[in-house]
Amino acid sequence: MHLRNLALVLLVSLMAVALAACGGGTAAPTATTAPPAPTAPPAQMPAGALDYTIHLMNVSGAYAFDPKNLTLTAGKSYTIKLVPDGEFHTWTVKNPAGGNFINAQVLPNTPQTITFIAPAAGTYKLVCIPHEALNMVGQITTK
Repeated sequence: MHLRNLALVLLVSLMAVALAACGGGTAAPTATTAPPAPTAPPAQMPAGALDYTIHLMNVSGAYAFDPKNLTLTAGKSYTIKLVPDGEFHTWTVKNPAGGNFINAQVLPNTPQTITFIAPAAGTYKLVCIPHEALNMVGQITTK
């Protein structure tokens, strides 16, 4: 019986130690990492940011770019989103020496983003090739 009491006392003591280790009390504070400080917004437009949105449209038979005229800085990179209606269009900047500086083909109802370097200072004709005869024209002026 004495052995049984000793085993019981030992078991109760182990349980008391285990409960004390898991119990209440205050835990030591843990180190935390502070969240990163917010960054200031960029002073200039980031690369790839949108400079213009241009709608290519047919409103009751009147074909147009909106806006139809742009003034750009020669040699600067521009990103333009072309938003067409339900027809195929092009956004074509003609080279006065022949050919085109830009010829973006835009599928119906499928916006397209293009990036280009504005040509040398001058005035350039902007056309939608399939609708040029219907007066879907504009002008790009670079300075």
